[in-house]
Amino acid sequence: MPARPFVLAVALAMVPAVAQGLSRFGYGLVLPVMREDLGWSYATAGSLSTANAIGYLAGSVGALAVARRLGTVTTFRLMIVAVVVTIAAGALTGDLAVQLGMRFLAGVTAAVAFVLGGSAASRLRTADGRPGPFYGLYFAGAGAGVALSGVVVPLATAVAGSPASAWRLAWLALTLPAVLLLPVVWWAFRGADVPAPASPRERSPLRPIAPIVASYTLFGVGYIGYMTFVPDHLRGQGVGDAGIAVFWIGLGLAGFVVPPLWAPLLRRLTPCVGVFGLIAVTAAAAVVPVLAPGAVAAWISGLLFGASFLTAITALTDASRRVLDAGHWTAALAVLTVGFALGQCLGPVLSGLVSDAGGGLTAGLSVSAGVLALAAVVGLLQRAPAAPGAKLAP
Repeated sequence: MPARPFVLAVALAMVPAVAQGLSRFGYGLVLPVMREDLGWSYATAGSLSTANAIGYLAGSVGALAVARRLGTVTTFRLMIVAVVVTIAAGALTGDLAVQLGMRFLAGVTAAVAFVLGGSAASRLRTADGRPGPFYGLYFAGAGAGVALSGVVVPLATAVAGSPASAWRLAWLALTLPAVLLLPVVWWAFRGADVPAPASPRERSPLRPIAPIVASYTLFGVGYIGYMTFVPDHLRGQGVGDAGIAVFWIGLGLAGFVVPPLWAPLLRRLTPCVGVFGLIAVTAAAAVVPVLAPGAVAAWISGLLFGASFLTAITALTDASRRVLDAGHWTAALAVLTVGFALGQCLGPVLSGLVSDAGGGLTAGLSVSAGVLALAAVVGLLQRAPAAPGAKLAP
């Protein structure tokens, strides 16, 4: 394939690396030291992830409207810069209200940047006009951000003199790679015009992909509970900082490297089979730390989760593109992102409340794994397109 589309795809993949891997998932590594210093309960800690998810929901709903008003390129650049600013602002204060506000704004700006970046990635083609692995590579970018956070956060907390300075340094450490990646995503974003609104009869792509939307929503509930609390759970099992760093880096690298490799197989499977298989693997990975304590089990869980959860997201979105006409792809991504955000609003608080109720994080992670298993079953309900693969060439 020509180098340029691939290079652009890798560069665009740095959008979710910043907006999700560093801004959202990096919080999971900062959380244990924040809880230690600020005396938060699990539910309080989870509320920050929920605030981020509510912001993500708001940004998902308004992304296309804002882009049409301000212009696609201008909107994207404003939002991705704002994401970086909100990461840095996490170091300002331990006041819960301020932290909730920053996490909300981070969610809004990340969602808009993610939707627009995904729209740009969906338009990349190989020399013979095929989609190639570019769309899957875009989602895999979040794994690169997870891996980066697994490098910089432990280094920051290791040099800190106290828990109070540790979480502040951790937020600043997450800001550094985000700043360095800004020129990359500015260059990569080509911002094709946002499509005009569809006619009233064609406006919503929801009906043909309702099972996919439902599965994606449940997936959002389950996966975010794991990503929010698993580092704290591992720490409670006696896994040290170095072991948690290895876990997080391994999860991120698996999430970045593996998803594009799944693309040829996913194209050969019906949408429901691909979605079911990958979410089922994600659910199994989430339950491993519950069943088997220790660093080795954690690393196995992290590698499996990383290799499957971003690929599952790719499978869900790819399934919608195979069912729908190309004119609905951007709108479908927005609808799916809204459902995903709704799930993420509930997931952290649900896991936190279950954990606070007496079962600890073992119970909370068990609930997350159970919801993921339900998401896999719901994905089986998705009907295949009349001519599988016809909407999206392999």
